[in-house]
Amino acid sequence: MASTTDRRHARRFALSFPCRLRSPFRDFPDLAAVTLNISRTGMLVRLLKPLPAGVGPEPGQLVEANVELAESANRNRSLHCEGVVIRVERGESPVLALRVRRMEFRQRTSLPYPDAPSEFLR
Repeated sequence: MASTTDRRHARRFALSFPCRLRSPFRDFPDLAAVTLNISRTGMLVRLLKPLPAGVGPEPGQLVEANVELAESANRNRSLHCEGVVIRVERGESPVLALRVRRMEFRQRTSLPYPDAPSEFLR
């Protein structure tokens, strides 16, 4: 019987926050998403809309993610991450896996994303 090896290097936390993905090189348009889990070395996100054919991030591309944290817990802070796409699952609700290279908290300068799911806009 073959054994499966978990290649994760850091504990993942099932956190659901609205986020926006963008390409620092404008390889694809900004994408609205929701986090599925976050660790200190990676992030799994679900896009809010399907990706058209030939559009969107591909494995190996650099990406920036701006995660809008809950206001009550973090007083208008967001989590800014820079990383690399390591997996893309296309379909009706695309999922992207990111390897995070850099992560920092920033002061939020605007309201949460208008296209975020309603449960995040309370």
